[in-house]
Parts: sequence; structure tokens; C-alpha cells
Amino acid sequence: MDNVTPIQKEMIEKFQCCGCTCGSNIDCGRLKTPSFPNMIWCETHSAGTILSGVGKIALGMPKGFDKVGNISNTLTSERTTNIRLYENAENPMIYDKLNIPVWAMELEGYLFVRVIAPRINMTNVDVIKDGKIKDICPDALDVSKFLDEID
Repeated sequence: MDNVTPIQKEMIEKFQCCGCTCGSNIDCGRLKTPSFPNMIWCETHSAGTILSGVGKIALGMPKGFDKVGNISNTLTSERTTNIRLYENAENPMIYDKLNIPVWAMELEGYLFVRVIAPRINMTNVDVIKDGKIKDICPDALDVSKFLDEID
């Protein structure tokens, strides 16, 4: 927990802990973070809310970005979350033909991006503090324009 900055702590608690089966904040004793530059998430996050006919949802995430979807094994370990958090917009994920930003939305100082990785058949949700659609993923569909159409 010593390596988690205050912004990272805030983001993990705001977007992962609130719906986690392990606890409601990073003091749950299960916090484990990966070692990627500028990217963080709780590796033991477990979305604890299941809706009939929908599956698992991640409480704390906005509509359109809250469905957990397909989480499969990666090459090195089993993934338990599809949420990736970026402390700032200076060094976010590089989107390309292997990581395609499909939906995006700016909300309350954060950019939410739903990303599909077709090569490994996975989706991720990237949350980027102070990110802007026009700067990071201008070709993604802006979900705020059709939010009422999403269940």
C-alpha cells in the first residue's frame, strides 16, 4: 500500500472498491497492484454485484462502462478485473489495431474508454484522470450522446 499515491488510492476506491467482494476501501488487506508505468488497478478486485440476464457489474463505474464482460486469463496470470486506472493523461494506453477504443465519455474530470482487444477477445475499461476524448481517442464513439439508449 505504500507505493499507491493519493490519486491512485482515490481512483481505486472510487471505481473498484465500492462494489468489491473484498472490501469497500484499500484497507481491506487484499490490495495488490501491478507494476506498470502510470497504470494501476487492484489485481484482487472482484465485482460483487450480479444482475439477472446481465451478469457482473462494477459499481462505481458509469452506465456503459459498468458491465464486467469477458475476463479471461492473460499470458502471465488470471485477471479478475477489466478496469485499468491512469493517474493522468500524460502517458495513457496507446490505442492501436490491437487495443481499439470503441466507446468513450468524459465525466467529472475522468475519461472513460471501453477498449476491445480482439486478438485476445477481451474488453477493458480505462479510466484516465483529466483525459480528453479529442486528445486520446478521437475516433471512439462519445457515449454521452446516447447514454439514455444504454440499459
